[in-house]
This record gives sequence, C-alpha cells and structure tokens, in this order.
Amino acid sequence: MNSKHIMFHGTDDASASKILSSGEFAAGTYFSHHMEQSLKMGGSRIFEVVFDEKPTDYWEWISPEPVPVSQVRMLIDVSPSLIFHNHDCERELRKAKLLERYDGDVKFCDECDGRGQMEYFEPFTARSDMSITRCVKCNGHGAYTVDGSHVNEHLLRKGFFPS
Repeated sequence: MNSKHIMFHGTDDASASKILSSGEFAAGTYFSHHMEQSLKMGGSRIFEVVFDEKPTDYWEWISPEPVPVSQVRMLIDVSPSLIFHNHDCERELRKAKLLERYDGDVKFCDECDGRGQMEYFEPFTARSDMSITRCVKCNGHGAYTVDGSHVNEHLLRKGFFPS
C-alpha cells in the first residue's frame, strides 16, 4: 500500500529562498515529524514536505540524499510572538531540572530565588538598550551545588526556552 507521509523542515528566510531557488534540500537536511520541533530547531520558515513512505520512526530524520522541492506541499512563516510568560513556572521548571540533574544535591540563591538575575526581560521583545542585572550574591548562576560550587546555568538553559 502506498501511503504518503508529511515531515517538516524549519529554517530562516535566506535559507528558505536558497532551497527554493536550488530546487532541492541538500543531502544531510534535517526533517522532523512535528512542526514545533522544526520551529524550535530550525527557524520560523517551515516547509511541509511529502514523502512516499515514512522515512523513520524517530522524531528526526536526516536525508541521505537531496530531496526535490517538488515534494514541498507548502512553506509557511511561523513568527513567534510572546503572549504570556510565567516567570514563576519557568523558575520552578529550572529548579526541577537542576534537582534532577544533580540528584537533589543543589541549593538555590535566596536573593534572586534561583533566577540568577534581578530583573527579567521578555524573550522575543528584548531591546538592545536594556541591561540585565546579575544577582550579586550568586553572580548570575542562580544555584549552587551543596559543596558551594556554581551550577552551570548556561548549559542547562540551552534547550529549555527559545532564544
């Protein structure tokens, strides 16, 4: 039985134009089963691509050879705009992930409540003239391991929230 399967590829505007003008996705292009993964990993220009068969059962697939744009069903722009940002929920998620990563062997700065900064800015709307004030007590780390060393928040935050 011949069934069609849709996968998605996210990219930026310039790369989307190059794909369309070249007539193909290059070998080694990443595709995913879910649009939100393509948006998060690739960019706001999302290609919906039709395949004759399901290339993989994994969430992501890397094409071993070029994929022609004749398989593109549509290209859409999904530009995120922040509607609501729950800082308390974000902080609790970060705390839970830290506790999980360090097997509960972590304590949080009581001055900034684990944020690492003393004022927030909204992602997607940050202005270049805004400054982020790091917490003086924890020097922006937000948490410590129980032995007193800083937790590396930069690596931990890398996959949590859109940049």
